[in-house]
Amino acid sequence: MLLHISTLKRIFICAVMLCGVASKSVEAETLVLRSVSDGYIRTTQSANLANNERNHLFLVGDTAQVGDYLRSVLTFDLNRPELVGAKIINAELVLEVSDQDKGAGSSSSTVEQLNLHALDQVFDESTVDWIRFNRESKWNRLGGDFGPSLALINVNASEAESGRMFTLGGKALAAAVQASIGAKGAWLLKLAEENQNRSIFRFKSSKSRLVIDYEPSPAVAAAVAALREPLPGQPGIPVEGVTPVPGYPEAPESSNYYLIAGGHSVEVKSEPYDFDVVMFTMRDEPVLVDVMVQGDFTEFSVKPDRHNLKATRVQNAIRFTLDEPVKLVVQIPGRKPLAIIATPEEVDVPSPEDANVLYFKPGVTYAGVIRPQSGQTVYFAPGALVRGRIEATAVQNVKVLGRGILDTSGYALRNKKLHGILFDHAENIKVDGIGVRSNDTWWQTLFLNSINVEVSQMNLFGIGVNTDGVDIDAVKNFVVRDTFIRAEDDGLGWHSLDAATNGEIITENALAENVVIWNTGAGNGIRIGASMEAQLWRNITIRNVDILQHAGAGIYSDFSDWAWMDNLRFENIVIEKPSKPIRFYIDETRYSNSTGYLDERGHFDRLLFENVRMNGGQIRLSGYDATHRINGVRFNNCVNDGIPVDSLDQITVNDFVTDIDFNKPLPPELPVAEGTYEAEYCESRTNGVPQYIADMPNASHGRIRVFEARGAGDFIEHDLTVPSAGEYEFALLVRTSPEGGLAELSINGKVIGPKIDLYSSRPDFRVVDCGELQFGSAGLLELRLTSTGKHARSRGYRMELDVIQLKVK
Repeated sequence: MLLHISTLKRIFICAVMLCGVASKSVEAETLVLRSVSDGYIRTTQSANLANNERNHLFLVGDTAQVGDYLRSVLTFDLNRPELVGAKIINAELVLEVSDQDKGAGSSSSTVEQLNLHALDQVFDESTVDWIRFNRESKWNRLGGDFGPSLALINVNASEAESGRMFTLGGKALAAAVQASIGAKGAWLLKLAEENQNRSIFRFKSSKSRLVIDYEPSPAVAAAVAALREPLPGQPGIPVEGVTPVPGYPEAPESSNYYLIAGGHSVEVKSEPYDFDVVMFTMRDEPVLVDVMVQGDFTEFSVKPDRHNLKATRVQNAIRFTLDEPVKLVVQIPGRKPLAIIATPEEVDVPSPEDANVLYFKPGVTYAGVIRPQSGQTVYFAPGALVRGRIEATAVQNVKVLGRGILDTSGYALRNKKLHGILFDHAENIKVDGIGVRSNDTWWQTLFLNSINVEVSQMNLFGIGVNTDGVDIDAVKNFVVRDTFIRAEDDGLGWHSLDAATNGEIITENALAENVVIWNTGAGNGIRIGASMEAQLWRNITIRNVDILQHAGAGIYSDFSDWAWMDNLRFENIVIEKPSKPIRFYIDETRYSNSTGYLDERGHFDRLLFENVRMNGGQIRLSGYDATHRINGVRFNNCVNDGIPVDSLDQITVNDFVTDIDFNKPLPPELPVAEGTYEAEYCESRTNGVPQYIADMPNASHGRIRVFEARGAGDFIEHDLTVPSAGEYEFALLVRTSPEGGLAELSINGKVIGPKIDLYSSRPDFRVVDCGELQFGSAGLLELRLTSTGKHARSRGYRMELDVIQLKVK
């Protein structure tokens, strides 16, 4: 295996030094380090309020309140092989202002002295505050234990505008860096005089850096020079087939891991999403991967298990071979997990000169709202960080491609329910390869009222409630595959919201496969619901999914509204956490329709769990009542806590879960005779009046479509297809009831036959013969039933339709 110079420099320098490399002349080098932890402490705030782990800012200063001071703490990892035996020539701490203090009267126009001090203790970023430097230990003196000033600068907070750079450095700081080589160096920033004169500096967490000029030891310099030469018998180029993908540009380099894939050194970034992240592309051929771990370790795992990688430890490396691009998580107790995002090589990369391409080059771009038009491609080049969101309505043939990152923080606003990526009423959409980063936002992606959508090879990292991963609402022919989702709400949130606004097109043929989910904070691994304001969902498959972490339940459905769910399948699912693996219930919840549109519950028919591996916890299924059931349930080859799930003793159900069995085929869909259309399976529209599918045992397929017309003029329209030109016999099978009204039938705008009376004193079924129809060609028919009033004895205008018959004569 041939290694890049940057990797060899890190891994093997010390070993080469031990072999006694001859001394050579030494040239000064520069090392730039990002902070591995930072935050602020304040006399009036706890660690929880500061939330330093997720805060993009750290603050220094004081307010007009007596005793209200802010200080900042930073840590840099100086345990670097290139610094072994080095002489530090100079060191500077560079800070970038995030934005000017303008709150509560803003900072006064006064020059302040900003001082940098060395801390006596290394702090814990998540628990540090004015009193403690970690969860167990307190400072010896409030506000931090620190030594004399190492560097200072005179600055005016009222003039500290966004993007301004402050630099503190000098001999004292260089000496402190020299003394900290081989360990972590911790520093504190504070005002020299803390009083009631408001002066607050707001610095970007991701932009602070320590710039070190140093002379490497002669042995290290010689080793590096020697390694610049090709290895004997090897070409001086890396192994082909792997291309490193730059990580999040503003994130610091990981202090835990670095990685070699196919002979390439691939940079690992410490992202502010509780993960270190590394990304590269590869061909469909085996690639040797070494995850180099900083420091000693004993236990480790490489998930998902389904890839059977047979990872081994080789000194301080975790080694395995990838046969194809996959998404992995490396876990070592006590360290941030490492997400490995391997994607296929890019093909047909669009040109930035193409007028139909919105091309984002490497580097940071503040794009705001990106609104692609039909036929356009949005391309994020590797190394691009695009700040903004994507929103497209009523578009066709749009692609979002690349290996760059879309950061929706500050754009996908939670209070306005703005999504990171939204495609609404769209068709033929492809989103492939890009990353999404979302801090305290609304859903990361939503595909609404859309047809033919493919999502693949994405990596999504969200922090904060409502950062759902991949959500759908009313889609046809949808697939999400080969994707990594880190969310603090539902990983997959599949639902139907607000029928009055969005309509109720049938959701069908939706597939999720080869997905890794890491869900913490709130929500669930996979969620069907809560709101299900739709007529029908059918043929929904979720397979080859690994839920490595989940907050609520692994697979969850709080089915809160009236959708009929037919043929929902969970196949080859792994739920790692031993808590609440499966929880399904139909009920009225706080998410149920609250607008008065329709108060109705739904139904499950044919629900499959096959090859689902769980690690403990209770499986619970609950229907709502005798006509809102979970029906036709199968658990096939499922295991919970090592025990096969093969009896009702292992599942908690109520009386409204019917036809439940184990290790048997799913109940088949009932056949439909030629020329017969089940009304509930036909696409339908109304004039904004509710419709739903009701459980009706004596109907042809045990269910019927109900249209709750409210007065004359209300209509429901069904789509069906004439297979060929010719003469047809046309009839309807309807249900009459005391609530039934009067209706008029039309096809493609032409009234057919007399009015239909849907009233009867007791519920019954009857056939309405609509006569013979002649069609000159095959095609789509729009069959409309319009309310014309109600029977004299009727209690309403309801229409209930079971079957449409259109038979060739």
